[in-house]
Amino acid sequence: MARHYVTLPVAAVNSFDLPAICFVTGSRERISWRKRVYRWSPPWILLLIVCFPVGVFLSVWLHRQVRVEVPVSDAAWRAWKLADNAGGLSVLATLIGGGIALALADSGATVAAGVVAIGAVLAPFVAFLVARRFKGPSVRRITDDSIEFIIRNTEVADAIRRHFGDLIVEER
Repeated sequence: MARHYVTLPVAAVNSFDLPAICFVTGSRERISWRKRVYRWSPPWILLLIVCFPVGVFLSVWLHRQVRVEVPVSDAAWRAWKLADNAGGLSVLATLIGGGIALALADSGATVAAGVVAIGAVLAPFVAFLVARRFKGPSVRRITDDSIEFIIRNTEVADAIRRHFGDLIVEER
């Protein structure tokens, strides 16, 4: 799946300025504007966790958050919301599968317990890989005045490029 990096001014990411094309599928039919909150912190900030007071201060200071409106089709929005919830659901599946595996192992069905345990461990990874393709654009970086999207749909990236032209800060 292709990755397109498109940097736009934060003020331009709303229902008035964006083209009416679904950010997930590229469809132009039945588009609705949905509010999303994108958050970003520098990836290296996790390395400062050992320096507790300094790491927390820098994390709060460098954290960026932007509220934007993105165009999505109704079907893509449902899939996007399901993908957002896939992590929690997979953890729940892991806990339930672990309990079932323990119960099976206790009853003597060790082969079945092993199969269920392997499935329980793999559940979060499978959920991540499946859900990833239904998510809308993610954010690579946020500054005070711009937001850099990672757009996985070539048609959407091309439509944004045509629509904004000179307004696009950077395209890679």
